[in-house]
Amino acid sequence: MSDSDPYADYNNARAAMRETAKWIVSGAAALIIFVVGASTVSSLGSMSSGQWRFWAAIGAAVAGLALCWWPFTKAIAVLRPQLMTLRNFVHPSDETFRKVRDSVNNVLASQLPPAYPTLQVFSAYYETQRRAAFDPGSAVAADALARFKQARTIHGLGLQMCLTEYMACRFDELIRSIKRWPGPAIVAAFIAFAYFANPPKEAEGGKPIAHPQVLDIATTTANNEAFANAKVAEICYKTQAKMIALEDLVGNRISGVLAPRPGAPCERTRLILLADGRIEIP
Repeated sequence: MSDSDPYADYNNARAAMRETAKWIVSGAAALIIFVVGASTVSSLGSMSSGQWRFWAAIGAAVAGLALCWWPFTKAIAVLRPQLMTLRNFVHPSDETFRKVRDSVNNVLASQLPPAYPTLQVFSAYYETQRRAAFDPGSAVAADALARFKQARTIHGLGLQMCLTEYMACRFDELIRSIKRWPGPAIVAAFIAFAYFANPPKEAEGGKPIAHPQVLDIATTTANNEAFANAKVAEICYKTQAKMIALEDLVGNRISGVLAPRPGAPCERTRLILLADGRIEIP
């Protein structure tokens, strides 16, 4: 340990665990940002709510985000400051405190004087010396304050060891729990999201129509918005737009192009006509 700070090693160990917990929080936040912006790197934004892949992708994303919440909150618990004294470990209120006390007692046997082999024995000695040194009603011996200072130094060592071991237990519990089920489940959820949100390219292919047909496109608000978003000139679709059907696609969809109008500045626009009459413009 450092000569200037006898507790530097314990402080550094706790700081390292907090830093790792911060990375876990950052990783969970990055996954959330990925899902929020996923429409820009997948086909999710171009899917309709009537497609099963759309809802499967949404479900996988929701499951992934829900699973991220658990390690996120556990990591926050490691980062959250807690006020504890040696009494919390000498008289443990739960299994974690009891585990820390027993672990530290094993280590203290090699670091404390033989007269104070455990936290319990030393804590009682510390309290006795504290009362003797600061109780005005007691008969204070000449070296009472010196004995108290010695006890306080060892008290600080025991407390630092307990705090470090306590954080190590919480951190180990976090890592073990993530490895046991949330971690693999999170990875599986986001792989499923990527799969459902990006249909295989072969699904876009279809059977060519032997004799191209001219089909009417329903004049609806949704279809007009699709044309407008694709920057198709309004004159090309406002009054009974038509399409030249070229391919039968999977899922009762028809692929084709917007039928040109004489004298209108209509560019060649690829369309997909869905079974319910709506159109998609890839």
